[in-house]
Amino acid sequence: MGETTPCRYVDRETAKLVTSSGTAGRGQPRRPGARHPIILKDSQAEAVRHSIGQRNGGPGLFSALFSLGYVFYNSSICFPFDRNRGTAGTMSLSKRLFMLGGLTLLPIIASEVFNVYDLRRSRNEEAMARVVAAAADIADKQQRIYDGLGLALLTLSQVDAVKAQDAAACSALLRAVQPTYGGIEAIGVTRLDGSVFCASDRENRDTPLASVEDRPYFRRALEEKRLVVGDYAFGRQTRTHVVHLARPYRDPRGEIAGVVFVALGLDWLARQLDDGGWSSDGVVSIADRNGVFLMRQPDHERYVGRPVPEALWRQMKAADAPGNLHVTSPLDGIDRIVGFVPRGLSESGSIVAVGVSHRATFHELDMATVRAGAGIALGIGFAVLSAWFFGRKLIREPLSNMVAVTRRWRAGDYTARTGLAGPSEFGQLGAAFDAMAEDLVRAFEHKDVLFRELNHRVMNSLQTISSLFQLQARRVNDPEARRELNQAVGRINSVALAYRRMSSASGIDVVDFTAFARELAHDLSASLLPDGCHCAVEADPLLLDPDQAMPLALILNEFITNAAKHGCGGTGATVTVKIGRSSDGVRMAVRNAGSLPADYHIETRKGFGIQMANAMARQLDGRLEAASMAGETEFAITFAARLRQPAALQLLGDRQTVA
Repeated sequence: MGETTPCRYVDRETAKLVTSSGTAGRGQPRRPGARHPIILKDSQAEAVRHSIGQRNGGPGLFSALFSLGYVFYNSSICFPFDRNRGTAGTMSLSKRLFMLGGLTLLPIIASEVFNVYDLRRSRNEEAMARVVAAAADIADKQQRIYDGLGLALLTLSQVDAVKAQDAAACSALLRAVQPTYGGIEAIGVTRLDGSVFCASDRENRDTPLASVEDRPYFRRALEEKRLVVGDYAFGRQTRTHVVHLARPYRDPRGEIAGVVFVALGLDWLARQLDDGGWSSDGVVSIADRNGVFLMRQPDHERYVGRPVPEALWRQMKAADAPGNLHVTSPLDGIDRIVGFVPRGLSESGSIVAVGVSHRATFHELDMATVRAGAGIALGIGFAVLSAWFFGRKLIREPLSNMVAVTRRWRAGDYTARTGLAGPSEFGQLGAAFDAMAEDLVRAFEHKDVLFRELNHRVMNSLQTISSLFQLQARRVNDPEARRELNQAVGRINSVALAYRRMSSASGIDVVDFTAFARELAHDLSASLLPDGCHCAVEADPLLLDPDQAMPLALILNEFITNAAKHGCGGTGATVTVKIGRSSDGVRMAVRNAGSLPADYHIETRKGFGIQMANAMARQLDGRLEAASMAGETEFAITFAARLRQPAALQLLGDRQTVA
């Protein structure tokens, strides 16, 4: 288990900093839909504490963005789970650079979003004011038309033929007056009971005109004793869409005798109020007090006489001041900003509304926003590509180069150099690294000189000890003691041979054990094996560090010595040494003719040589084996080599080539 680092994370629900372990989430799979916190190191949590904590006011937002920018750029961010590695991970330099660039662009994007929002708000307010003003202008035009007709009715009410209810004179007068006023479908005069005795459209004097007693405008004119504007009607006589204006008149005695009325054609009114600029993007509507269209442009013929949609009418009829609506029209499904003048502000009781579509209102702004967004996207894309390109050329490649060189050094390749130079930071760092590498190589060469001198002295010392043992063995008369001394000399020579092999590795602390095994087998064959018996070595290339080479050399010496003693009884006998590498490690075996006793167990043997082999095997963390089959006996040891063999062999070959 590695050391855990306390971390804190920002709880997304409470915005509080919560302490957690640095290994939070390690080995724990993500649940689908689960929300995982971003975990910050304890040293970084303070950078966002006050900013996140002030989310209800103050400068917390911008300071939080700044603090998070610092935190994301810092390399010690903890993440709860890395899907690829299954452990807590750190963000790469490239990701940190891209995130820093993104955080740098955030204020620009936020500013652009705010500008768009502010422009849309201003445009919306401008459009709302504009449609209300347009509705007021239309209402004013309508009122002027009504005022003109009201004055005409007032004039007619004072004519003697009207007061005296002289049908012939009155009809002639009305027929003469009607052409002078555009849009008038008919002018008429009624008695107090609603019967029409005089009309501009009466051609047959013998045919009575229809009574208007049931018309609301007639009753209202008599009740209110003033000019009134009626509601939408379809003329019984004119067969057209009209709105009536009526005023009471008095007889010669001064008493109300009936009403004078005029039928104003709504088609003519629609044409008068149509300035040619109305379309689906901009519409104008006039509705009577009952919510029926008097006119609507465009498509007046389609909508005149139809009721206004209830949802719109309900909102407008309750208003007592000009106002606005944002609606999707039930008539054509277009989103509009509507400005209206309520019925309470005009004598006619009509509601005038003007609407402009959202598309027309915001089209230019939307196009400008799209252009600005495209520009920002292109800018971001260019910035990302530039960051990727220059980050790769100026940062990532130099760093990758230095990391690769560092790894080659770690593998033992001391010839690796970055080759970086120049006034830039990475150039200076690379030059400093290469200078340090040269200093280290010189130090290694000096160490190699000292090491070879030390090995030379150790070998001389071992040779001296071996010579002393040999002299002592010649003077000993006891055969068993002489044999033990000779075995000790063999062991000392094995160690000396290993030292010689180590010193020949061109300054690298490794032993070419394959060459060592061949040389040791040759030396022991000459000194121990009888005539007709020889020692063969079959070995894969193997390099070991001194800590493994020395004990393995003693084990090999013991195995060959033991094989020479027990397995070379006949002519043509062979002692075979096999060294191989596999996924299980290194296996060294010595085979000779002969068989072991049935109760032989190498772990329980009491002989000095076997006990020493067992001790050396434990030092190697290896496993000793002894077995007999098909008339042959094999002693073997299996262990794991500490050096990576392909890299070590390549390095040794390179060094020997240089040497």
